[in-house]
Amino acid sequence: MIVCARSAKLVNLMCLCPEAGARIGRHDTTDPLMFVITRGEATVTGADTAPRTITTGQAVTWTTGEAYDVRTPAGCTLLRVEGELRPPHP
Repeated sequence: MIVCARSAKLVNLMCLCPEAGARIGRHDTTDPLMFVITRGEATVTGADTAPRTITTGQAVTWTTGEAYDVRTPAGCTLLRVEGELRPPHP
């Protein structure tokens, strides 16, 4: 975990490597959440349940309390960033 300098809140970073066919079942976020795909691709849904495919170098974000799920047909590596992230001061 790291501390966001601007808000002094904890930010949790985690590297996940789901295997082919893996799924993170639909549930609500507890804090703002971002997944950054570093290898492979995943299909994600948010509140509207419309599936979107994200690939290497792309990211997806969800707001606090938003329902989401993630599937990866061929496996992927992703960085999971949970917590309030704000842009740096100008």
